Amino acid sequence: MGCRVMHCLIALAALSLMTAATLAEEPPPDLTGRWLGSGYALSIESQVGRTVQGITTGPNGSAPIYGVIQMDDRAVVFVNKFGNMSGILLSPTSFAFCPDPRPDMKVTGPCYHLGR
Repeated sequence: MGCRVMHCLIALAALSLMTAATLAEEPPPDLTGRWLGSGYALSIESQVGRTVQGITTGPNGSAPIYGVIQMDDRAVVFVNKFGNMSGILLSPTSFAFCPDPRPDMKVTGPCYHLGR
């Protein structure tokens, strides 16, 4: 009986490792391209794995932007000279993009709905 339990445990461990390896091999979504919204544009010029870089254009002007796609393949954290921003990939062609609150600002906003 003990051997059967041990074989089951080994099989479960192997299955867990294979599942983890399969998940690790899945590439993140491709965000390269131009994302446009009302009064805002995000151009992702390059993506290497989960890291992206590009240019944002909005009410404060244009600036380089750098980001990381989170492990859920939906959330993206960005930073540029205007501060931190976060985004959620809603679909392959739809992206919600918001500036994060900053201590030196009394009002945050607005969030942008971007599409490509």
